[in-house]
Amino acid sequence: MHSASDQLDEPYGVFNASGEGDVVLVCEHASATIPVGYADLCLQNEALLSHIAYDPGALALSISLANIFDATLCYRRYSRLLYDCNRPPESSGAIRDESETYDIPGNRDLSAKERDRRVEAFYHPFQKGLSGLLDARKRSGSRTVLVTAHSFTPVYFGKQRLVEVGILHGADTRLDDAMLAEAERLKSRL
Repeated sequence: MHSASDQLDEPYGVFNASGEGDVVLVCEHASATIPVGYADLCLQNEALLSHIAYDPGALALSISLANIFDATLCYRRYSRLLYDCNRPPESSGAIRDESETYDIPGNRDLSAKERDRRVEAFYHPFQKGLSGLLDARKRSGSRTVLVTAHSFTPVYFGKQRLVEVGILHGADTRLDDAMLAEAERLKSRL
């Protein structure tokens, strides 16, 4: 399937690296691309083009937001099916052998060596690239508001989802509160 001699492009990209806005955008699930050496993880095109492989529309949205806010965007160039950078290496969800209704044969029964190889090929470079970007901003004294962009499938495990937009946050709710207040303001104008 994959050999150590396979050459991969840098697993992440940076758009608008010199952006001067306060926002740094992150799009971990930007791409459905799977390198040739992974034989499409033995999946059919339907699965490779579905939400299990990437977040459709998230990269386009992220680029639009980066342009609007003069933000820097750090995004993944490879499918989350190879390694989901939202998960640490010890997580069983980092490399799934099934996702929603799809089996992922190319991820089944991976050896510890192959799991480690994927961590080194996909997770560590992305984390290092994003950390380097954030550290450089901190050293320069730039204020940083970190925003991640995702999309979700409107039907999950055969059930229609009842929401179209979600805002998730940690302990600091200032950005989320401001976004919700603005959404209410705009809604009242309709």
